[in-house]
Amino acid sequence: MNALTKEILREALLLNPVEKAELIEQLYQSFETSLDDEVATLQHEFEHTFAELTDTWRKETAIFSSATTIAMHPAYQRIIGMGEKVIPLILRELQKEPDHWFWALSAITGDNPIQPEDAGDIEKMRNAWLEYGKEHGYLA
Repeated sequence: MNALTKEILREALLLNPVEKAELIEQLYQSFETSLDDEVATLQHEFEHTFAELTDTWRKETAIFSSATTIAMHPAYQRIIGMGEKVIPLILRELQKEPDHWFWALSAITGDNPIQPEDAGDIEKMRNAWLEYGKEHGYLA
């Protein structure tokens, strides 16, 4: 415990019950605001990292046609490594335009909602994943 915290606690002992309750409420609100700010900052950084990796992946794989080569790109693999929290971001990208996100989505979720007869049909594959995202609460 640092000196400032000790001083605050010493002064708090001298307060009457109403003043103590007010101090506790102020401290709680201050902590809650700080925590909300920290969460917002972390979320922004997470989304920024995703956007940078996505941009790198798209630029560096634009010339390839092999799904395996595209999915094995280091930036794509790092996106997969971001885990379940990245699913809504991937699905929002997929809403904007079809792209090779299917491998990542399957790797992260362990699922594959694409019907065998739809394999290779990018639009149907995209729709299957977007529906999956809605059913599982990743998309509104």
